[in-house]
Amino acid sequence: MIIATKQLFYAMEVHKLLHFTNPDMSAVSFAMTIHGLMDYELDQSNGNCSYETDKNLLDDYLKWFCEENAV
Repeated sequence: MIIATKQLFYAMEVHKLLHFTNPDMSAVSFAMTIHGLMDYELDQSNGNCSYETDKNLLDDYLKWFCEENAV
């Protein structure tokens, strides 16, 4: 997942879709955060805790990430 994310980030940089100061570290951080949020949402759904999953942390993170790295 990290290698694919690095390749994606370099492609986004080349095509001027997003800008990264350090694409390699951004890719690692992004991949690990997405993995953690997916695990968290799965844990919350298995525990029948709808309050936390209703917040939609994954979508909020993706929106924030794109805004932070916009060209």
